[in-house]
Amino acid sequence: MTGSVFAGYRIVRPLGESSARGDLYLATRLATARSCALRVLPAALVADPEGAARFEEVGSLRAGIDSGHVVDLIDAGVDKASGAPWFAMPFLKGKTLEKYADAPLSQDDTLEVLAQLAHALNAMNVVGCAHGTLDPERIVLLEDESYGSPFTLKVLDFWTEALLRERLRPYTPDDGALRWVAPELLDPDVTPTRAADVWSFGLLAFRLLTGVSYWQGVGAALRAEVTAAPLEDPSRRARALGLPDTLPDGFDAWFARCVVRPIDERFADVDAAIDQLAPLLGGESITDDDAPAPAPRRAPVAPRGERLRSLPPWARSVDFMIPAVLVLVTLGALGVRQIVRARRSPANGRTAVTAPAAPAPTPGAAPAAPAFTVGNLDERATADLVRRLGAVPRGRPAWVAVTADDPEATARAEQLRAIFTRAGWEVRPLQRYAGRLRPGYFLFVADMEPPEYVTTLSTALRANRLIDDFFRGYRDYYRDRSAADPNFVGFPMEPDQTFILAVGRTPTP
Repeated sequence: MTGSVFAGYRIVRPLGESSARGDLYLATRLATARSCALRVLPAALVADPEGAARFEEVGSLRAGIDSGHVVDLIDAGVDKASGAPWFAMPFLKGKTLEKYADAPLSQDDTLEVLAQLAHALNAMNVVGCAHGTLDPERIVLLEDESYGSPFTLKVLDFWTEALLRERLRPYTPDDGALRWVAPELLDPDVTPTRAADVWSFGLLAFRLLTGVSYWQGVGAALRAEVTAAPLEDPSRRARALGLPDTLPDGFDAWFARCVVRPIDERFADVDAAIDQLAPLLGGESITDDDAPAPAPRRAPVAPRGERLRSLPPWARSVDFMIPAVLVLVTLGALGVRQIVRARRSPANGRTAVTAPAAPAPTPGAAPAAPAFTVGNLDERATADLVRRLGAVPRGRPAWVAVTADDPEATARAEQLRAIFTRAGWEVRPLQRYAGRLRPGYFLFVADMEPPEYVTTLSTALRANRLIDDFFRGYRDYYRDRSAADPNFVGFPMEPDQTFILAVGRTPTP
């Protein structure tokens, strides 16, 4: 077939061996001279109307998957001359995960691979599909640091496996695929689910950490291992294979929640699985975006009687204290009224964000310590933020605002800008904010339904205990407040802005 023309593509050479997945070729699209990978499948798949309709449906799956870790689909169709269906994809110059992990990977690299893979699988789940066969031969790593990682992971044409499983009866996976298929999927009438991905995900984690497959049989022996043999603890199996120190403490229990035949005993999905695995590999929880930030420490407070006796005699007199109490009560009532008014948007009455300005210090109170009350951008937090922000389609641009004339807040903001840059995000210069900000990090989101990269930013910051508040619908709030109060001080939103990450320190008196 080399040199021939097929469906508007000139075949350059085969890519790998022919298999049940069909033939894969390096080809050139005649209309654009673009190189691509061309998958040609058996004509029997679309020989009837039902098959043709399912082929079109499967081909449209990629359009709804919002992840840069799933290979793109350039085009798909059915060749008129042969009747064979085909998929055209970008030709990726990288290593398969099988070759990249020909020896045990470090725990850091294993976590990076699995985090990027989890992003791809989660995006598939969002559109209602699962992968089912996480074969490292069907996953490619590109040497591309644009995502803040030494590599970028790409899941190859999973839709091919889905179509073959549904349409070829009986469909018998070869040994390469069988090592990653959950036992329930050996029933041709069972559709892959998130639980099947969890099974495969656990086996892949063992493969990356040890450099070998968990299953050791071939042919009928392999099938028996997958479907019926007792499931040995992975640490015991690693020792038997001469790899005693490759698995972290706690891995056996984690693996048993993935590779277990009853579906209801597995993790609910891959997100839950990696969330539990990350701490075992020295990382932080990947998906915990609801954990509360630690409460700020408060200085010891003297007993009330001691505080009163410490006041000067004139301050303890009745002539001073009664008017002072009345003034404080009046000021407090006015303050509560102002806060309630600020929280309600005059445009439609829905709950809106609070103004970011910090309250004025109480008269006589000791000045606050010049330190942040939440978060710490140490090396661990920096590396985790780069990994999280780099494992998603990159947000553009990154907007960071900082309290004016505040060196410590500026230094923290510059750290964040460096993290965004390392993660491959477009970064704008720091915005100087004229008002006052409370200590901490604040995410102001332009719309009520922000893009995925903004919610990922929120998740990454919360996981590192950085965000104090996360405000949605800020663009409308700022517009309404500015219209109602010309003296309102807030963050103006430019037309292409989707968020502002503000960094504040101690308010100045």
